[in-house]
Amino acid sequence: MSDERRRRGDSISISGDYQFKAITEGSSFQRAWHREKLFLFERRFPVDPTHRGLDVGCGSGVVTSALSDQGCEMVGVDGNLDAIQFAKNQFGGTRCSFEHGLVDEIDFGDQKFDFAISLEVIEHLYMEQGDDLVTSMKRTLKRNGRICLTTPNYKGTWPLIEKAMDRFSSLPNLEEDQHVSHYNSKILSGLLHRHGFKNIEVGTFSTFSPVCGIISPRFQSIVSRFEERINIPFGNILICTGNL
Repeated sequence: MSDERRRRGDSISISGDYQFKAITEGSSFQRAWHREKLFLFERRFPVDPTHRGLDVGCGSGVVTSALSDQGCEMVGVDGNLDAIQFAKNQFGGTRCSFEHGLVDEIDFGDQKFDFAISLEVIEHLYMEQGDDLVTSMKRTLKRNGRICLTTPNYKGTWPLIEKAMDRFSSLPNLEEDQHVSHYNSKILSGLLHRHGFKNIEVGTFSTFSPVCGIISPRFQSIVSRFEERINIPFGNILICTGNL
């Protein structure tokens, strides 16, 4: 792929500790929004504590560290050097390590992973790069390894929310500055299917539950479980999973 069509980062600067501060010091809604990612692994993509996982686009390492705390050996990868430096200082240890670079630039050699995740990253890449991302993630997996991708659902209410956030909030601009590719359930599941993944499942999350999280994390968890059961078609964030 030519460099002109290869995004190596957003067109605006995102601080290395952004996700960490969002979940620890952000507004009640920000904390609830980022907390939803941690709920995700309780039910939608449960992990085996004995397994080794790869977090592609790990940011400041919040999810990477949370999975490591469950017993998994985790490696986080991100193209933002500031984020990797922060993650190493904040979370680095014997079972949680971080590497700087794009996933297709890093040679893991014989270090194969039981699962690979990439949470709200693929929309920051051009569509052809998203294809390359899945190729690189697949290459790191063991036989029967699992993959998990999340991304905004552009066939739901998300486009309206994104426009409102860009116009009225003080958060970094999303459309074009960060988000350059728009996915729906059909496009996302088709991506995994083309790469030979099986047992592909697509669902949604983070629709009403983050708003409920403003009241309390417990209320958020209850609503999150309900959303999982009914699988709201217009839900804000897509989750797509599969295995080799």
